[in-house]
Amino acid sequence: MSDATDEQNLLWMVEFVVPDHELAALDWAAPRVVGPRNYVTGRPWSGGDEPSTISITVRSPNGKEAMAAAIDGYRGLRETARLSEASELQISMVARVGGVPPDADEHIFEAVKMKDQQRFELAVVEAQTHCEMHVRENMDLAAEHHGGPILRLTRLQRSWSLIDERGQHLFEALVEVPPSDFERWEEYRAHVQRRNNAVHRGTRITAHDAESSIDIVVHMVRFVERATHEALAES
Repeated sequence: MSDATDEQNLLWMVEFVVPDHELAALDWAAPRVVGPRNYVTGRPWSGGDEPSTISITVRSPNGKEAMAAAIDGYRGLRETARLSEASELQISMVARVGGVPPDADEHIFEAVKMKDQQRFELAVVEAQTHCEMHVRENMDLAAEHHGGPILRLTRLQRSWSLIDERGQHLFEALVEVPPSDFERWEEYRAHVQRRNNAVHRGTRITAHDAESSIDIVVHMVRFVERATHEALAES
């Protein structure tokens, strides 16, 4: 990658101060407007006097353009959340973000991008890739802790969609809860079937379906990460 391209892809975080009573609505709208991994909300700690904030991450060659892009995103959030247009914007921070996102997360970024480009089938595929990479990472972590035969079985597992019976049993053996304990399990199953239909049957996917797939895999990943963390903490 050239230096010029690198400069165009700098990652910035722009933080907006928001009224406390609007934060829940903005938090609901953010995954739908800027993507599930492109924002962070913050509430003051109990007894503190710091304001509530929402931070939006954007890629831009400089801070000025990053701020302009983030302002557009923030206005879109307010519109989607059915909040009134802000009379004035209070920006508390514009900062470069260091580090590189994990490979698995690049797929959810791509899924959102594909959805915005109306390439809905590819959005669903990218979303499931994101999910399976995170599941594999967490299952490998749990298996390393167990060691022995279950570690060897985990390394032999080819797919981590968690729809197949073997994958479900292995997941439960590693973290002591079945994947069906996920509160939106049926929605996740529908998403995986949607992905399979798109890949193997050429089934067309709608914008709503793509949005649903992106949303459900983000929540599935959270469930898997929480289950793994709790299992390791208890052992």
